[in-house]
Amino acid sequence: MQSPPDKFIDWYNSLKKVKANNGPANGSIATALVVLNRLKEDYTLDFIAHIADGGMQIKGASGAAVAAILKAFGEERPFAKEGGRTNRGGPSEVK
Repeated sequence: MQSPPDKFIDWYNSLKKVKANNGPANGSIATALVVLNRLKEDYTLDFIAHIADGGMQIKGASGAAVAAILKAFGEERPFAKEGGRTNRGGPSEVK
């Protein structure tokens, strides 16, 4: 298995840790998964294109979307029921 790129490791380590899991908020990871998945279909690097109306959420972020992304990689355990929709810091952490 290939190691993640250094840029990804730097981004992950820059995320604020939360008490619930002593790591990044699940919502931050979920929103990143949704954006990365969107980039596979539409490689638009203008971040605004990935923000939903209102400017506080990522387009398409939902628990079902995140579950489908993870399932495509063989991961079926529950992860983030809200899929990043309730993480108001998600867009700024993904950017």
